[in-house]
Amino acid sequence: MSEYENRPVPENNVSHQRPLSEFAALLVAAAAGLAVLVLALGLGAQRLGSQVPVAWEEGLSPKWSTSLRQESPAQLALDELLDDLLAADPLPDGLKARATLTDSNEVNAYASFDGEILVTTALVQAMPSENALALVLAHELAHVRQRHVIQQAGQTLATQMALAWLLGDQNGLMAVTEQAVAAGFSQEAEAEADELALTTLVRLYGHLGGAEALFPILSDQSNDSWLSTHPGSEKRNRKVLEAQRQWGMGEVTPLSQQWQQYDVE
Repeated sequence: MSEYENRPVPENNVSHQRPLSEFAALLVAAAAGLAVLVLALGLGAQRLGSQVPVAWEEGLSPKWSTSLRQESPAQLALDELLDDLLAADPLPDGLKARATLTDSNEVNAYASFDGEILVTTALVQAMPSENALALVLAHELAHVRQRHVIQQAGQTLATQMALAWLLGDQNGLMAVTEQAVAAGFSQEAEAEADELALTTLVRLYGHLGGAEALFPILSDQSNDSWLSTHPGSEKRNRKVLEAQRQWGMGEVTPLSQQWQQYDVE
């Protein structure tokens, strides 16, 4: 007689794998790949930015030197200081710089396309000496010298456009250019600008006296806008002190009364 036994039914619908874990791993890998791609595009655009013809920047220029300029004694003093810095440390052929003083309570200075530099009256008022103000101006000149503006804009634009395209945000493509222009400089660009600015100051004054006062004073300002767009003040001040030990101190030049005369005569 045949013998029968009750065998368990195979659980064919039960998987010993973990699909959610595998899916999560795929998402992580895809995100990592996307991040690498976007980073590569941004860095590539940054390097290409320095190869963009200088003349192309004219169309992107904010034209502060024509739209905001007022022929005040303080503006003429700013012109003279800029000329002194450029005479001591000229820009490469083809590059130019113009500094414009604007009446503002914001303690800040900016470098933009086509060598345009904007300096606020509040920044001038916060400066204890011409040397400290010259360091700020030389820093912005360094951004012009190294073409950091077009490089940073290219990197930010490429990164944001890539993200908008990859994520399907077609409406976002319309806004990325403005965001790219408004983006701040990288820490590497800021460090390079600091180093070049100190070199320019040594060439102008023969020493770095007065430079050590800049970052502590800006840090004490209730409106520390310049530090918000130029981060890492403590580390950067240490670099100034190290450079002073190398290049030495000297007589500090006070700001003349002309710097306080903002009205057009």
